[in-house]
Amino acid sequence: NQLATDKVMALTKHFLADGGTTDGVDQGNAQISEEQLRDIHGLPYGPAIEGGVATVMASFSSWQGVKMAGNKSLLTGVLKDRMGFGGFVVSDWNAHGQVKGCTNEDCPQALLAGIDMYMAPDTWKPIYEHLLAEAKAGTIPMARIDDAVTRILRVKQRIGLFEAPKPSARPLGGKWDVLGSPEHRAIARQAVRESLVLLKNQGVLPLKPGGHLLVAGDGADDIARASGGWTITWQGSGLTNADFPGGTSLWKGLNDAVGAAGGNAELSPDGSFKTRPDAAIVVFGEKPYAEFQGDRPSLQLDPDLTAPYAVMKKLKAQGKIGMWAITGTGVPPTILRALTHTKKPAIVQAMANLMDSAGALRRYAETAQPRAIIAKAKENGVGVMGIRAVQAGALTAQIDRSLSENHPETKDYDRAAPFRELCKRMGQDPAVMAHRYAMSMEGVDTVVLGVKNRAELAQCLEGERLGTLTTDEMKAIDDLGLRV
Repeated sequence: NQLATDKVMALTKHFLADGGTTDGVDQGNAQISEEQLRDIHGLPYGPAIEGGVATVMASFSSWQGVKMAGNKSLLTGVLKDRMGFGGFVVSDWNAHGQVKGCTNEDCPQALLAGIDMYMAPDTWKPIYEHLLAEAKAGTIPMARIDDAVTRILRVKQRIGLFEAPKPSARPLGGKWDVLGSPEHRAIARQAVRESLVLLKNQGVLPLKPGGHLLVAGDGADDIARASGGWTITWQGSGLTNADFPGGTSLWKGLNDAVGAAGGNAELSPDGSFKTRPDAAIVVFGEKPYAEFQGDRPSLQLDPDLTAPYAVMKKLKAQGKIGMWAITGTGVPPTILRALTHTKKPAIVQAMANLMDSAGALRRYAETAQPRAIIAKAKENGVGVMGIRAVQAGALTAQIDRSLSENHPETKDYDRAAPFRELCKRMGQDPAVMAHRYAMSMEGVDTVVLGVKNRAELAQCLEGERLGTLTTDEMKAIDDLGLRV
């Protein structure tokens, strides 16, 4: 990507509200208000344009039933005219074919709406032929064609493409040793160190460097699994470690580190071992995917990926897993029994919100019992990690995505109206108050938050800054009677 200088061309996507579709359906319909569209999903585009982003990709998705690749009011009226975007707009992979009245081979509507460059990998020739005929017939004004061409040429000129030599003659042309260089690997390791989250450590880490380590689980020696989709192949599937020259699997990294410290490691996907280990690490997780092929109705692993559960149970029975944790999103009686197990978990995830609601995570007949779980955990010396402080948006000023009226989070949002009114009287942001409530709950050791954007991060940080609620503030909220 090195052109005439040391800069690269940036693209931001997917315009607009690709992440706001109803129920999160890929290429779906964002049935949200104009205020939500502007204040949540449109928020990053202003800074991106100011920062010099050169291209914007239109989304596959729709807003209020209109496909984005054919939405002139947003592509031209908002992005180009009101926001002053001077680069060019490109469609997604044959997304123009989903515009009303269009096919993959013919879609003047997209150009008229504001698309400057079609992404038509297998239909470019008929697209060209039809656009040429439509321009000659006057269906497409020459002014629109001139504008699209000017935008594309302007971007090419900005990045020096017309002056740049052929790729092999550019500053880094042919210097394959740059890929995976020690300097780049150092940055990669830094990124991992600063982004990994250690949930809890009760004397397990650091592992004995010179001991015998068992590395188990079907994901331990699988670079493709660790890398995910959009790597060598679209879905990241059909690959072996040999397809990643210079890559390092988790097993190899652990084996090299243990060996360097004078110890040894043993790889065993099913958890069996020849030499009794001093410690065991089990690696498991999802298979790689991209886009809609990763859509799932719940957070559970697919059944064919749960084999490592049996491995962990076997290792635990052999005393090789000293610490374990459970999630409090399951059937409450089962969770409560686990907390009194002879070998108790080190930590339990528990719902920690003012409604005691599990929302869409509740997939059992029993009533959620988060406070009973928290109390039982503390009674048995088990740490508590609070989750769902804002109940997936139900305890915020406005849910940031489109949900059906019967969705659990929609029902909770409607039921939380008295809480929002109380926050208004107190001059407080509901999300900040909900975070502080979770931090103030008796028995909760830490609160883990899922943050999707800067606005949510700011709310989290503000809640942390203000700290726990007073006794009177907790009572005022509890007196609303919102617990399920």
